[in-house]
Amino acid sequence: MDDPRVHVRSELFDSRGVPARVRTTSWERVSTRFLVPLRIRTDAGSVRGVIGTRRIGEIGFCRLRATPHSGVRTALMATGAGAGHYKIALALHGPTLITQHDRRVLLRPGDLAVYDTSEAYSAGSELEFGLLIVLVPHEAIGVSRDRVAAVAATRLSGPGALTMGRELSALSEGGTAPDRLHRTLATIGTLIGDTPPARVERHRDEDELLERAREIIGHRLFDPGLDPRYVAAVLGVSRRRLYTLFAERIGPVAAYVRTRRLEHARDLLSRSSGVSVAEVALECGFGDPAHFSRLFHRAYGVPPTRFRSRSEAPGEPVPPEAGWST
Repeated sequence: MDDPRVHVRSELFDSRGVPARVRTTSWERVSTRFLVPLRIRTDAGSVRGVIGTRRIGEIGFCRLRATPHSGVRTALMATGAGAGHYKIALALHGPTLITQHDRRVLLRPGDLAVYDTSEAYSAGSELEFGLLIVLVPHEAIGVSRDRVAAVAATRLSGPGALTMGRELSALSEGGTAPDRLHRTLATIGTLIGDTPPARVERHRDEDELLERAREIIGHRLFDPGLDPRYVAAVLGVSRRRLYTLFAERIGPVAAYVRTRRLEHARDLLSRSSGVSVAEVALECGFGDPAHFSRLFHRAYGVPPTRFRSRSEAPGEPVPPEAGWST
């Protein structure tokens, strides 16, 4: 039975009803409103199709069928509006290619995949295709971000995958009972946990892996959840291999992350006089400004407030780079 306390909102857009010259921009605008900000790319001239959304509380169900195109979320977009969600994609018609974390998975009708709106991704097809996309806040799934990162842009393959596809399709069309929705989200979490994590080739070049790990860290310095587990999951290696990779060439992973954050804070304090120390701390992934100030003082010999005043004063020496000590 539907629960009248649960707010339900539905919308539908048919791009065939607008002039061809504005179909793609209209599709991009509607996709952004129904899901998260995206760039729509197509070689077909324009996107012709139908896209509809049904929101049940904080959960969004978006069903689309359209001519060839891709929805692209850049790394910059992933840090803004719409971050903090997972997308569960169920292929309904034709092939769909999902990419994230340097992985690619081609979904066929009935296949499921998960990906994170807080990271860059693309989803689409060179043929006409249909998808059901479920937009879910991170906290609603009940699994860690590193576990999702380990299976993002792979085919979810747990024993309940087929049943889950049917359940998501049914929820997108009707029914708002909170207990049913809660059970479905719990089952999605179980399915993610049952899917084997993606793994890179055992003998992949270690210089390439290290460079990729440094890129992952550099792009997510603002994220308090950035830690070795998350880096290993995105990279597709075990934590032991990540620790060994860094230990042999750079030093402890956690120390490297902390140093990169402090260096970023140092740069921000040098050139952003209008931003408070607390805001700089948050921008660099430090949730506690007092803890940030202690770490900064230990690394550079002065607290961040004094460092800023020195940077702004002509002729004042700037402290050296942060060290690598733990």
